[in-house]
Amino acid sequence: MRLFISILLLPLFVYSQKFDGYVVSNINDTINCKYFVETNLFNEKLLSVAGIHDKIKILNDKGEKIEYTTKDVKSFLIKGTKFGDLKFVSLRYDNYERFYHEVQAGRLMFYRFYKEGSGMVIGIGFGLKEDKFVELQGPNVREKLGEFIVDYPELYNKWMDPKSVKLTKMEEVIKLYNEHFKN
Repeated sequence: MRLFISILLLPLFVYSQKFDGYVVSNINDTINCKYFVETNLFNEKLLSVAGIHDKIKILNDKGEKIEYTTKDVKSFLIKGTKFGDLKFVSLRYDNYERFYHEVQAGRLMFYRFYKEGSGMVIGIGFGLKEDKFVELQGPNVREKLGEFIVDYPELYNKWMDPKSVKLTKMEEVIKLYNEHFKN
């Protein structure tokens, strides 16, 4: 019986991995910790970002297991994943507080919220500038991003011309925008 239960529970342990990182609380305390994050069965460095929504489980440096929600933390960083260090921040959109992956930081912030759909992970893009937080998806994505970058006319004009820049280059456009205003 014990062997049967162990075999049933084995996938729970195989798919979970601890990653180093830290949490920044709402009172600006930085807590070094290890995260319990689901990973890919075939690559322990490939974490399942679709499982990061509104709470995280950590092991603090005192060995205590703690669960935090979006109401408890401003941000957290997971180190050593297949794609490098990943920073997530707590933001509100459509009356839901969630953790969003910070893809690009600058004058125009770019985030992704991950969820599973039809067995695949879907990353939904969001832009944040001057307290305006907008989903950058769907049929009007060109116009939505255009509103954010209108103060850089050369880039705006290229982006708004579908023959000049493809929608798949959105992240590159945001990067160019942020580099332009870096000074």
